[in-house]
Amino acid sequence: MASVRFRFEACLGVSFLKYSIVVWKIETVNWQRKLQLLDSLWQYLTFSRKILMFLQMLIDI
Repeated sequence: MASVRFRFEACLGVSFLKYSIVVWKIETVNWQRKLQLLDSLWQYLTFSRKILMFLQMLIDI
Protein backbone atom coordinates (compact mmCIF):
# COMPACT_ATOMS: atom_id res chain seq x y z
CA MET A 1 0.00 0.00 0.00
CA ALA A 2 2.81 2.37 0.86
CA SER A 3 4.53 1.85 -2.48
CA VAL A 4 1.27 2.43 -4.39
CA ARG A 5 0.65 5.57 -2.37
CA PHE A 6 4.17 6.80 -3.00
CA ARG A 7 3.86 6.16 -6.75
CA PHE A 8 0.51 7.95 -6.91
CA GLU A 9 1.82 10.94 -4.96
CA ALA A 10 4.98 11.04 -7.07
CA CYS A 11 2.96 11.00 -10.32
CA LEU A 12 0.76 13.84 -9.13
CA GLY A 13 3.73 15.84 -7.91
CA VAL A 14 5.78 15.34 -11.08
CA SER A 15 2.91 16.20 -13.42
CA PHE A 16 2.13 19.40 -11.53
CA LEU A 17 5.82 20.26 -11.26
CA LYS A 18 6.24 19.98 -15.04
CA TYR A 19 3.26 22.28 -15.53
CA SER A 20 4.68 24.71 -12.97
CA ILE A 21 8.08 24.83 -14.68
CA VAL A 22 6.49 25.53 -18.06
CA VAL A 23 4.40 28.38 -16.65
CA TRP A 24 7.46 29.64 -14.72
CA LYS A 25 9.50 29.83 -17.93
CA ILE A 26 6.70 31.57 -19.83
CA GLU A 27 6.12 34.19 -17.14
CA THR A 28 9.64 35.19 -16.20
CA VAL A 29 8.81 38.75 -15.17
CA ASN A 30 5.61 38.54 -13.18
CA TRP A 31 6.70 37.79 -9.59
CA GLN A 32 3.20 38.00 -8.17
CA ARG A 33 2.10 35.25 -10.56
CA LYS A 34 5.05 33.10 -9.45
CA LEU A 35 4.01 33.47 -5.82
CA GLN A 36 0.45 32.48 -6.73
CA LEU A 37 1.81 29.46 -8.61
CA LEU A 38 3.87 28.32 -5.63
CA ASP A 39 0.85 28.78 -3.38
CA SER A 40 -1.37 26.74 -5.71
CA LEU A 41 1.32 24.03 -5.91
CA TRP A 42 1.38 23.81 -2.10
CA GLN A 43 -2.43 23.67 -1.94
CA TYR A 44 -2.50 20.97 -4.64
CA LEU A 45 0.01 18.79 -2.81
CA THR A 46 -1.73 19.13 0.56
CA PHE A 47 -5.10 18.39 -1.09
CA SER A 48 -3.76 15.25 -2.82
CA ARG A 49 -2.25 14.13 0.50
CA LYS A 50 -5.64 14.52 2.22
CA ILE A 51 -7.30 12.44 -0.50
CA LEU A 52 -4.64 9.74 -0.10
CA MET A 53 -5.13 9.70 3.69
CA PHE A 54 -8.88 9.32 3.18
CA LEU A 55 -8.40 6.46 0.71
CA GLN A 56 -5.95 4.75 3.04
CA MET A 57 -8.47 5.06 5.90
CA LEU A 58 -11.15 3.42 3.73
CA ILE A 59 -8.80 0.57 2.78
CA ASP A 60 -7.77 -0.01 6.41
CA ILE A 61 -11.40 -0.36 7.57
